[in-house]
Amino acid sequence: MSRLARNPLRLPYKSLGLSQLRSFVAVCRMGGYSAAGREMRITGAAVWEQMKALQRILGLELLERQGNQVVPTAHGQRLLTLVRPHLAGLDSVQRLLREEQDLLPEQLTIVTNLRVIAEEISAATARFRERYPTIRIAIRYLRIADVQQFVLDGTADVTLTLAPAPGDPVLEGLVYEPAGELDYLAIAPAHHPVAKSRSFRLEMLTRYPLVLGDTSAYSRRRVEEVFHRHGLTSDMQVAAESNSDAYTTSLVRSGVGIGIGIGLQKGRLYYDLKTRSLARWFGTAQAGFVWRAGAHRSTLQIQLANELKATLR
Repeated sequence: MSRLARNPLRLPYKSLGLSQLRSFVAVCRMGGYSAAGREMRITGAAVWEQMKALQRILGLELLERQGNQVVPTAHGQRLLTLVRPHLAGLDSVQRLLREEQDLLPEQLTIVTNLRVIAEEISAATARFRERYPTIRIAIRYLRIADVQQFVLDGTADVTLTLAPAPGDPVLEGLVYEPAGELDYLAIAPAHHPVAKSRSFRLEMLTRYPLVLGDTSAYSRRRVEEVFHRHGLTSDMQVAAESNSDAYTTSLVRSGVGIGIGIGLQKGRLYYDLKTRSLARWFGTAQAGFVWRAGAHRSTLQIQLANELKATLR
């Protein structure tokens, strides 16, 4: 057997190949040949060779170095836009064909940053498993900044998250599908004046210490924006900050202050607390699904998404 036959990666690339395109997308995502090689389970040198061949075949410079990173050129960005939906579609074909033969997957993965409805998501998972008891459900809780990249990597089957904030568009290669709304809520102990008042007004919140999201959270920026618009900023008493909905409610239960956050007014997280809707002043927050553009959604993905969507009604 010849040396070339024993090492097919050394064969000259004469036409565009699927493996080259997958490696190209991996290089753009990972920022380097070695990192892409680890993901593709080949050597960094093999990825580099594939990229050289890809650029030769297309007659275009697709990648360039910026510091320690390898990034797409303008031509490379255009190629990335064109091929991502097609690769996502191909990746989903096997799942669809297996489902049509009643060959169920071992696991489906839910990705979310909505810890505030963790109980409702868990209940939706239980309803889904009543129908498909052999399928294991993995739930991955991520920071909102990491959710979209996780979907692009193809790791998520269903992703439930908040709609992108103004100025934070959906990443290229993804599509956003609205699913429902969450309220901005004031969260208080059951016997607190905020909970019992029959004529609740926004300025009532300035009389008490507040528990807010940390300064990087969109919900916190929204609170500051609304209070500023109503001339209440100077009266705000921030007693505590938290980047966790569970800690926010725990701080409210401990008497630290009144919480302001995003959630379901009758959500299970607030089982022993009272909530007041702030929609009159804040509006609502939209939640929905993020999908890979071009991917075919299987029956199981759609059914699991529908169970999750029901939690927002």
